[in-house]
Amino acid sequence: MNEFNFENMCALDIEDIVQIEKLTFGSHSWSEQLFYSELNDPIKHYIVLKENNFVIAYGGYAQIHDEGHIMNLAVDQSYRGMGIGKALVLELISRMKNSSITCATLEVNENNINAIKLYEKLGFELAGKRYNYYAKGESALIYWLYFE
Repeated sequence: MNEFNFENMCALDIEDIVQIEKLTFGSHSWSEQLFYSELNDPIKHYIVLKENNFVIAYGGYAQIHDEGHIMNLAVDQSYRGMGIGKALVLELISRMKNSSITCATLEVNENNINAIKLYEKLGFELAGKRYNYYAKGESALIYWLYFE
């Protein structure tokens, strides 16, 4: 899988997304109803990557004025380490740049070292910390990327 062809998320994708979500985030995963709500929110933009008509990665952002807030993203465990996560974030950034968005932000669990390394490699800069943001007292790191 060398070339990644992302497409807009649709309602038929949500069942696959919820399965990836549960395996990735466990008891902190988003519900099916929440994904339907996200899909129907005009400021939210979600994309998926499929193989054999099954979603293997997804991600999305909310456009709030000129800012893109990356909401949620995950790659199926069987497809990790193949560059899909990087391609997913780059695709989200590209779509933001093609709109009126001038910067992107996200929050990441302070213990998600692989994601942190990826975001920093892509130019995101640490801007702050939300203490006890996640269960078990884990904090979220806040990152920003300003487009040139």
